[in-house]
Amino acid sequence: MASFNPNMPVRGNPFLDIPSDIDAHPFRLVWEDVCSVFGVILDLVECLIQRNLDFKTADIRQGRAQLRAALAASTTRKVVLIVHSQGGIVASSIIDWLYGELSESQMQKLEIYTFGNAARQFRNPPLHERQDNNPAGNTPRRQIQGARAIRHIEHYANTRDFVANIGVLQFAAPAGAYSNASVFSGTVFVREGSGHLFNMHYLDPMFGEDSAFMEWTVDVRPGEGPGKTVSMRIRELSRLYKYKNGESPEDQEAR
Repeated sequence: MASFNPNMPVRGNPFLDIPSDIDAHPFRLVWEDVCSVFGVILDLVECLIQRNLDFKTADIRQGRAQLRAALAASTTRKVVLIVHSQGGIVASSIIDWLYGELSESQMQKLEIYTFGNAARQFRNPPLHERQDNNPAGNTPRRQIQGARAIRHIEHYANTRDFVANIGVLQFAAPAGAYSNASVFSGTVFVREGSGHLFNMHYLDPMFGEDSAFMEWTVDVRPGEGPGKTVSMRIRELSRLYKYKNGESPEDQEAR
């Protein structure tokens, strides 16, 4: 699990490929956490404890402290969180925790991208209008149409990845969301393929130079509600793709 904060440079990241020019691409690695490995059985037990019992393990507590500090800092403009596998469970637990600790404007700095996500839920509550004329907060705030606390969440999954099939692919599907009463927010990009390894089965086939995945076309409906669908390439829809080769996508002003 890695989090990037646009204040200082990161060098040597194979996907983001951020140049050493601090003025052109000022990113700083806030933290990189690799969950401890105890063997298949014990790792599955830990995942079940984190996911189903919402137990705050050391990974979750450490990640919460560091991510909270990065988002709360007045000098931070953006934090990009990239997680894989069990990291999706950790990230889901952390952001649920932070929703009760940070302001909406601070959470708006965060972007999340997951791969082979093992989580059963990924909440992203609606954004509400500010109440500058009601500091006491005793008047209900209206929701902002379509706006969410975290502006960008994307999930990437392989169809024959076992972990993704018991996580994001199960619970983000309409049937899964209905039967399990779960909330799984974010755009899900699904690739026909197998494997769960981060570099070999996700980054290389999805974002590699010779990848055909980003050239696939899908039918999407612009905006909310009924309307005509249009065909778009995945690379046009993927915000994470726009970070490739040291680039940075345009940002709308945070609400």
